[in-house]
Amino acid sequence: MYAYAKVMLKIQYAETDMSYFREIPRDLFNEANLQKCLATASINAETTPGVEVEFLSSDGYDSFDIYMNEDDGSLRIRNVVVQVHGEIVDVFRPLNSREAYPLLFTIEKDGDYDCLKVFTPEGKFSDDFQNYVESMKPKSPKNSRSLDM
Repeated sequence: MYAYAKVMLKIQYAETDMSYFREIPRDLFNEANLQKCLATASINAETTPGVEVEFLSSDGYDSFDIYMNEDDGSLRIRNVVVQVHGEIVDVFRPLNSREAYPLLFTIEKDGDYDCLKVFTPEGKFSDDFQNYVESMKPKSPKNSRSLDM
């Protein structure tokens, strides 16, 4: 009974802590698609060195903290992060996209910010994302020989 009460308290908290007014069925589809994209990224990360998808939860009972950017309507999950070689990457789902895998990521380039696709239409990491992963790979130190004196 205690576990049920704990879950119900969390549900009540989640219901009062929303960043936007949800409308059914639109927001059910949009949020489900965002979660599908991050789950797909997690699966792809298993075979892509340097990429991790992590759920930031203190006890494992937290719900996904989905919020909408009021400026452009994009959706993000605050407590799920994508990291590339230890650096957090801003990933988001654009408003009302009809694509199967619409997740985008933001990179800074020459003082400007570009939004690029994370996935191909089939749900594999895009060339842009793979190139970004490669570009973020830590550089290995040059071979140095020690001089024995």
